[in-house]
Amino acid sequence: SDPFTIAQTYADLAPTLTAVPASLFAGRSARIEWSVANNGTLATDVTRWVDQVWLSTTPTLSGSSVLLGSVTRVGGLAVGEGYAAFLDVAIPRDQAGARYVIVRTDAFAVAYEAGRTANNVVATAAPLTVQPEPRPNLVIEQVQAPD
Repeated sequence: SDPFTIAQTYADLAPTLTAVPASLFAGRSARIEWSVANNGTLATDVTRWVDQVWLSTTPTLSGSSVLLGSVTRVGGLAVGEGYAAFLDVAIPRDQAGARYVIVRTDAFAVAYEAGRTANNVVATAAPLTVQPEPRPNLVIEQVQAPD
């Protein structure tokens, strides 16, 4: 008999950040945009998974990272296909300082990726400065005494 080759097939979901505001303000909202591509050799085996948006002091997720929100993807992805997503997030008031925005696709690992999950997370290349919530600048324009 002739030899044959067995090749493993898998989906490989990989997110890319496509739009992150240059300025973030604690206590305000911001829109985060990303895309996800299936770089694998097989279409996804599920048609629903969750993408999450995080804020972190490091470019990796840790116990101190703050979940800003999530988006459920509905629909499978063929090989080479992708989708775009966005989320309007509220930046927590206690998150002023240098922070990375992180997107994790397939957050609950429901798609079969044959161990190729290291690229399921993408972070901004450099930390963004989250400005403290702006304080009101009240100016007295007129004072009137009672008659």
